[in-house]
Amino acid sequence: TRNDAILELAKLDFSILQALYCEELRTLTLWWKELQLQDHLSFARDRMVEMHFWMLGVLFEPQYSYGRIVLTKFFTFISIFDDIYDSYSTLEESRLLTMAMERWDEQAAEHLPGYMKFFYSKVLTTMKVIAKDLDSQGNKHADYVKKLVS
Repeated sequence: TRNDAILELAKLDFSILQALYCEELRTLTLWWKELQLQDHLSFARDRMVEMHFWMLGVLFEPQYSYGRIVLTKFFTFISIFDDIYDSYSTLEESRLLTMAMERWDEQAAEHLPGYMKFFYSKVLTTMKVIAKDLDSQGNKHADYVKKLVS
């Protein structure tokens, strides 16, 4: 015996969640294209959709939409860091990037190679926007954003 009303509600809920997840992916895709990282970091893997799918496993409830978006951005950057450190940069370039991340300011980019300067500036800009958004939402932990990345 099945209850058709419950089945109909489940289908509606599925459609609503699917629309929400598609809207999140649209937002993230626009952010990703705006970064233009593929133009400057051709060696980096484009794993943004995969990261969003992973975040759906972490924060699946609809009210955590902003958290999914932010975590997807974090882990997309972490994936690119992984590509830089493991596949592309020299040991000296890796050390320079690590020191820049520890300093966390625009002046630290002066010693980085061109492709790293571009990436580093995008990371700083994105994290500042996220911290500002969290602060405007009244989140008391907005100052921890840079600690999550560095």
